[in-house]
Amino acid sequence: VMSWLLSMVPDNRRLITIEEGSREFDLVKRDADGKILNSVVHLLTRPHENPALDIDQDILLERVLRKHPDVIGVGEMRSAKEALSVVTTIHSNSAEATYRRMMTLAKRKYNMADDILMQIMVEAYPVVIFTKQLEDGSRKIMQIIEGEDYTDGKLQYRTLYQYNVEDNRTIAGKTQVFGEHKKLNPFTDNLKKRLLDNGISQLELKKLMDERREP
Repeated sequence: VMSWLLSMVPDNRRLITIEEGSREFDLVKRDADGKILNSVVHLLTRPHENPALDIDQDILLERVLRKHPDVIGVGEMRSAKEALSVVTTIHSNSAEATYRRMMTLAKRKYNMADDILMQIMVEAYPVVIFTKQLEDGSRKIMQIIEGEDYTDGKLQYRTLYQYNVEDNRTIAGKTQVFGEHKKLNPFTDNLKKRLLDNGISQLELKKLMDERREP
């Protein structure tokens, strides 16, 4: 999912990815003559026998921020610094729990009150996509939420899309999952503005907002 999202970054935007140990992203686009069309840099961590010479995700992220990229993609969030990056993945049990997991990572480094950290997380990551592997082995986008605020110790969010499992059946010895995606709520005006400010066209936004469309 993250690879597909990053592949949608416009070619005129500067994109830098950071991955742990091995490279999985391949986002460089070329024309028929092999000429590179977009601006992408892929970075990998490099462990060393001497810990002082390790090049980890924190170091790479710190260096990358100095280059003023348009989009940063971190392969997987593992520490506090990545919790304040732009696009990343994390292991959690739900879309809502993702914010709490990010806050837990951030609290390892930043001495801030929970409500302030959560407000920062919601602002930094207005959209969370939760995927899960189901009983038949398929991986589905189960939920997409838009974080709105964190007040009185409670996360305020709206569910944009959700996959509802209707049944699990065994057919010819194989498990099959039956369900469908549903669009539940429209984007807030704040998210619409952020999308427009960051390059989405009115046509693309209209497609996303069309109440009759399903993912």
